[in-house]
Amino acid sequence: YQRPLSDTLELTAQVSWDHYSYYADLPYADDDGGLLSERFVGHSISAQARTLWRPNPEWQLTTGIDWQYHVQNDAFGEAVDIEDGTYLDERHPWQSFALYALGGWEPNKTLGVQLGLRYDGRIVSDLADAEGNTEDRYAGALSPRLAVRIRPDEHTILKVMGGTAFRAPSVYELTYNDGGETQIPSPDLDPETIYTAEIELVRSLGDDLDLVVGVFLSSLTNYIEVNGEGTEDDPIFLTNQDREVWSAGFEAELQHELSRGIFFSLSYAFQDTRTGALFDGDELPNAPAHQLAAKLLLPI
Repeated sequence: YQRPLSDTLELTAQVSWDHYSYYADLPYADDDGGLLSERFVGHSISAQARTLWRPNPEWQLTTGIDWQYHVQNDAFGEAVDIEDGTYLDERHPWQSFALYALGGWEPNKTLGVQLGLRYDGRIVSDLADAEGNTEDRYAGALSPRLAVRIRPDEHTILKVMGGTAFRAPSVYELTYNDGGETQIPSPDLDPETIYTAEIELVRSLGDDLDLVVGVFLSSLTNYIEVNGEGTEDDPIFLTNQDREVWSAGFEAELQHELSRGIFFSLSYAFQDTRTGALFDGDELPNAPAHQLAAKLLLPI
């Protein structure tokens, strides 16, 4: 639903319902339980409302609220060929909400500033702690954001951006287990938080050819990592890492827009990701240092 409330104020609202289902038959050796059957079913409703206020061409303010309620969140697993072989039976309805505001100021074509603030909260129902006590678990975080755009001439744009974000652990990460055969629950996880900074330069080279270069730095705290060997004696479990995860790098992209809406780009990015320290920390697994991409868009 979208409606102008006045000449300077606009309202956008949305409601939705979502369903997710997952089914898996997992064949193991007889000594490991034989055929395992896992099922997940989820239903959720959500509502969003956002206002955009433009009192004049220089200023604008966006405010909004986002709410989700996962009415059903059921995970079930059993060993099919074993009597009373249920090893997973978790039901944890949960809800989340967010409040945010983003202000923009653009006094002229040379300067533009955006400042934003967002608060996220999430409640997971009936979550067991390490001692087996059941209670609701709440997680929340306040995330600011700042972006400054400077345009010294008609061919160059400089952007300076910084902010924070957080990710609460999923219900899967908190509760999934297979009875201790290979994995146990991890109910004490805390949210991950990341702090980011980036400088980007966009330069027009003429003939519809643009060059984009940037450098970035991020620091991730409470990074969720996997522990254990996946055996009954040493099952998999998740924990928050005590050391920070640092990532720094640069990227460059050439963008070329041809006639008739054809667009082509070629980009390269390098990043160095380490735990503990930015330059001499331990390398993080599964964090590629080099990324090369080509993109071609053709209207059909």
